[in-house]
Amino acid sequence: MNDPQLQSAADDISARILKLIENAHGADDLAPDSVERATGIHVGHDPKDSRIYGFGAYMDADWCYNLMSLPNDEDDSARRLIFSFDDQTGHSLPPPVGALDYDAYARALGASGYAGSLRIGPRGAFDGFNFTRGNVSVSVSVRGNEADPLHLRVSSLIIDAR
Repeated sequence: MNDPQLQSAADDISARILKLIENAHGADDLAPDSVERATGIHVGHDPKDSRIYGFGAYMDADWCYNLMSLPNDEDDSARRLIFSFDDQTGHSLPPPVGALDYDAYARALGASGYAGSLRIGPRGAFDGFNFTRGNVSVSVSVRGNEADPLHLRVSSLIIDAR
C-alpha cells in the first residue's frame, strides 16, 4: 500500500482502537459511551437491538473499517467488540498498513500491560495472537502478503471484557 491518505486513515483508526484497548479494564469500558469517549467517534445503535452498536467508515474507495458489538445472549454483563479492516474490492487483499502493523500493535498492547501469546488453531496451525490483561482479552488476526509474507498486517481484533 503506497497511498498516503489510506496509510494515514489506517494509522488514525488504529491509534484510536489501541487507545480504547489501553483504557479497557472491564465490560463497562466497552460500553457505547466508553467507546465513544476513548475513540472520539460517534457510536450508532441498532434501533431493533440496543445491544448492537458500533461505527464504521470508508478510508478510500477500496477499504473501510468497522467496529461492532457482538452481543452475548447468555451473559449480558460481558461485552465483545470486533474491529476489522474490510476490503471492498472482492479480491481479498491484505489489509492496509501504515506505521501501525502487527509489531506496532503488539508493542502498544505490551506497553499497556497485556501479555501476548500465539494462538494455535484446531489443526495445530498458527491462527493469530492473543493478548490478555485482567478481565480483558484481545484476539488479533493477521495477514501477510506474497511480496512480504513476514510483515504481518492486522486484519481484525476481537476485544472481550468481563
